[in-house]
Amino acid sequence: YILFPFIGGIFKIIFYLTFENINNFDLSSEFIENPFILSIASSLGMSLSFFLLLIYKHKIKSTDIKKDFNFKKKSSQNSSNIIELEYNNQYEEISYDKYKYIFITSIIDFITTILLFKFYHNIRFKINVWIFDVFFLCIFSNLIFKTKIYAHHYISMILIILIGIALDIMLNKYSNFKENLLPNLIKFFCEIFFSLGIVINKYTMDVKFCSIFEICFWQGFIGFILYLILLLISKYIIPDNIIEIKFDFNLKDFFLFLAIVIIQFIYNLCIFATIRNFTACHFVIIIVIGEMAHYVLELFKIYPDISISIMVIVGLIIIFFMILVFNEVFELKCFGWQKNTKKNISFRAKKDISND
Repeated sequence: YILFPFIGGIFKIIFYLTFENINNFDLSSEFIENPFILSIASSLGMSLSFFLLLIYKHKIKSTDIKKDFNFKKKSSQNSSNIIELEYNNQYEEISYDKYKYIFITSIIDFITTILLFKFYHNIRFKINVWIFDVFFLCIFSNLIFKTKIYAHHYISMILIILIGIALDIMLNKYSNFKENLLPNLIKFFCEIFFSLGIVINKYTMDVKFCSIFEICFWQGFIGFILYLILLLISKYIIPDNIIEIKFDFNLKDFFLFLAIVIIQFIYNLCIFATIRNFTACHFVIIIVIGEMAHYVLELFKIYPDISISIMVIVGLIIIFFMILVFNEVFELKCFGWQKNTKKNISFRAKKDISND
């Protein structure tokens, strides 16, 4: 399962490299490079999980029939129809809540995407606010799941944020901070709500028993419908288009669009598989791998100084290492940081039980 975040990060890199090659081979397309079109492609990619959902439903159907038969048989033998009624009522309530939370996260994703597209997309020097995601995810995980935070978490978070800020200062990304104060604040608050959406997705899968294929499909489908509605409103109802798209669509654009759909399909599945099998904070592994690739590509294009490039790459490697320490993929056996990892807490609990 630990491969999921790394595969997700690799496909994020493939996404960045795809656009890099588009520019290198003179395949640039205003249609494909439009962030709104990219969002539609991402939603369509997530919707492809519908086919995996059908396979998943088919596989569990026979198992559910057997369980339901055995339950009813046991219920009839015990003359306990009340139990069956309560079971069905609880199942219906959980199913309703499941779709409610999926809709909430879809709205969060839609609104944050539109805000970033409108206010943040055209800024040249973008501050890497993703370094704060681990902090936001930690807070929401603590509020919703009561996840405890220990010394190795605090140390990792502090180092990730400080090194990330230092790298941005080194690359002079704060030079126009005052002029771009509003876009940067919007980006900051969007990251907060984005992190909240990730934790809600984790809650929906763990507590409301939603499969990764189901949540991926419905979020993609709802997002696709919302983007289409916005596109129609901006084109036919509002005179001054809020979304400027040139509809010069050719065969080259079709294949590029299809490639992005497939990349986003695998990428988003890896995100849901990661937070389903681990914690919401493991999602940051995917972010860091993808952002490292983007950071390095940007580095060699804009900053020709080799010494700065080396320092930035070293800083990114340290950030990546501390993310792995935070998520307990690696364990630092110094200063007692390893004392409160899940593995050692579980070991002490088993030891206490055996002593008793």
